[in-house]
Amino acid sequence: MIRMKNTFFGLFIPLFVGLFVGCSGTEQAPPSTDWVIKRLDNYNTPAPRMGQRPDAVTKASVKIPAELRIVSWNVENLFDTENDPDNLGDDEFTPTGTQKWTVAAYEKKLVQLAQLIAEMKPDIIGLAEIENRRVLKDLQRTLLVNHAYDLPEILHRESPDKRGIDVALLAKYKPTDTQWLRANDDAREMLSASFTIGPASLTVVMCHWKSKRVAPGMTEEASEAMRVKEATTLRTYVKDRLRDNPNAALLVMGDFNDFVTSPILCQTAGLLLNRDALTADPTALFNLSSALPENERGTYYYHPQKKWNDLDSISVSPRLLGQGTSSLWTLRPQSYHIVRTPKQLNSDGTPKGFRLFKPKDKPEGFYITTGYSDHFPVTLTLERVGAH
Repeated sequence: MIRMKNTFFGLFIPLFVGLFVGCSGTEQAPPSTDWVIKRLDNYNTPAPRMGQRPDAVTKASVKIPAELRIVSWNVENLFDTENDPDNLGDDEFTPTGTQKWTVAAYEKKLVQLAQLIAEMKPDIIGLAEIENRRVLKDLQRTLLVNHAYDLPEILHRESPDKRGIDVALLAKYKPTDTQWLRANDDAREMLSASFTIGPASLTVVMCHWKSKRVAPGMTEEASEAMRVKEATTLRTYVKDRLRDNPNAALLVMGDFNDFVTSPILCQTAGLLLNRDALTADPTALFNLSSALPENERGTYYYHPQKKWNDLDSISVSPRLLGQGTSSLWTLRPQSYHIVRTPKQLNSDGTPKGFRLFKPKDKPEGFYITTGYSDHFPVTLTLERVGAH
């Protein structure tokens, strides 16, 4: 699908890079244009054109790493500001839409996301709630310009999702195989990518399943039935892969919009809570969040019910737990965790989303909060056997 994009963003993104680093977290209006222009004086080299890598950042020769860091993150509505007529889901994320989604807001969102991603230092990061390839390129470029952090590979394609959001991967390594799994004609797709890094192969599956929120015209039963289909589709794929190669290094991650303990995840999808059960069923996966204390699994806070939800998780195959033979990648003990830093938190400890705030005393004024996402990321580290 070819989309005509306004060149304004491409010309002026250098004016905003680094713009909002060091925000205090309080609601505030975007800085004035004068301040932005003055910031250009601090740049020693011309800003790169859109799609061009900065001269100061060069791609290092690829080396076989001793470890891999994997991250999964629902980044909460990463939309550009353009109104795409083929995507009805983006209407609110335009300057005239309900979100008042301006270039300044979009730029600030990119800066915030890039800041945390650079701190996590992933080799592969799965992203949910991505509008299109353009926002991935803009995020990729912001990482380069602001942090000299390079994730050169973009894995994405447009899905038929009615909200107009997709899953994607950014990676340091080129995949050797990419597959898209779809449970229904109008469902979001799951992305499976295999990487061969030196002698060590790894398959990563990124998911974002149907929300429990009941959309207009849909029942709660229909919403759950969709997640069951998604879980069944994933289970069939994983089972086939592990039957063909019991020693396959495979992990499944994402926002499953269901609890770690739900029958849909445990039974239908085969994301088990007990790693010892993998001995009886080596085609299942172990959900790493189940090893965390129950009160530490929350990645999303549902305010209407004042309830934490463990929607985001990573599950791994027996090989990644050191079971089986010829294991080249294994999970580093205690490396799986939910990323919660002080700047990501509201005063009550819940995730600080990135959204508009409309003060009651200023009905005409909108201010952008300085959060990141309404979901916390989850991450783990894999070690290459014999690397140390």
